[in-house]
Amino acid sequence: QKLHVNQQNLQRAWDVSQRTTRDDWDEWMRRFAVQLLREAPSPALRACADLAQAYPPLARELFYAAFVSCWFELIDQYQENLVRSLEIAFKSETIPPEILQTLLNLAEFMEHDVEALPIDIRVLADLAQKCRAYAKALHYKELEYETSPTACVEALISINKKLDLPEAALGVLKAVQTLSMEQTENFGTVNSGMQVQPSAYSASIHPQPNAQDSLTAPPKPISRRRSSAVGSDIGDYGSFRGVEVKESFLAKLGSWSEALVLYEKKLAEDESDTGAILGCMRCLDARGEWDGVLKLAGKSWEHLKENINNQEKEEGSLEIGSPRIEQNADYSVENAERDYKKAVKFCSHAAWRLGKWSKLDTYASFLITSDMSKVVNDKKSPLTGTNIDFDGAFYSAVLYIHRKEWKAAAGAINAARMAMDSRF
Repeated sequence: QKLHVNQQNLQRAWDVSQRTTRDDWDEWMRRFAVQLLREAPSPALRACADLAQAYPPLARELFYAAFVSCWFELIDQYQENLVRSLEIAFKSETIPPEILQTLLNLAEFMEHDVEALPIDIRVLADLAQKCRAYAKALHYKELEYETSPTACVEALISINKKLDLPEAALGVLKAVQTLSMEQTENFGTVNSGMQVQPSAYSASIHPQPNAQDSLTAPPKPISRRRSSAVGSDIGDYGSFRGVEVKESFLAKLGSWSEALVLYEKKLAEDESDTGAILGCMRCLDARGEWDGVLKLAGKSWEHLKENINNQEKEEGSLEIGSPRIEQNADYSVENAERDYKKAVKFCSHAAWRLGKWSKLDTYASFLITSDMSKVVNDKKSPLTGTNIDFDGAFYSAVLYIHRKEWKAAAGAINAARMAMDSRF
């Protein structure tokens, strides 16, 4: 016999407002898991609530079963509120990785054994990548591919590369290119055979028996074994006709030379193209051309600074809702600062590898400063700040060790550890 579920008590438990620190999220997860057991309609689960309160590992172990038990007792209004709370948790910058992993596993559990939660596939894919659960990320991106193939090409390539599946990564690009060609030839008619073959992880969640029989023109299966000849297949980047081959696609495939050619071509057309500057730096860094990174930085530094200043002026002079703000909503001051910081990281790495300590000192100070816009406008490049990320602390430690300042080096190393995980 089912017991009564107090939905308001559950709503108070899953509320994520005012959760700003790691300890807040740990308490939220503990309270939510225990409350699910207290309100579970199953007598067996509810009987475990008091023990779970005293022994938290039990609450974590029964979290998925308790969630499913309560989910079907919630009316639509409470289900929607719960999903919104989960989505807010997914996007939080302070939520611990282990809680994100638990929520990601919950979404998988619901999809596999019950019913999929009404959460955007793209959100789950981003969450899986954030948790470095690349097999799950591949599954969600393959689902997204079914509705918008060209929108997730780069992500599919990147995930397959991280899973050490270079041939599958190359196959994604070839499949989309062939699909685009067939759409052009058939005036929009898509050949159902040109689908990216589902990963083993996806097949385990959504089995597709005899799927090969329904393919009118099945492609060659994507091999899962590693091949040393992949580089020769992607060298002729001009052969990908029918879909625009973006430089980032080739970079994701590890074809740094070909990607560098295309990035340099874009940079020649527009010297202030931030994407081309960062792309060239990334390719040069991957090829070990450290001098090239620093030379490019010397030529492009002013463009990167102006990019931040221009964004600040534009956002400060335009009202919210104006057409230009809406048009440039995807690129803000935060994005400009993030691009600037990426360039600084490439330069720091190059300076370190070349042993140019004075340059490394300058670049490391940029990474340590909390407000990037202050660095852009401050010629003194202050070395203090409140938001020290891992790279800033790491390169500072390298500098201190080079100078034999052991006490300062220990502090920088500790800051790097804290940047990775605040529990250290």
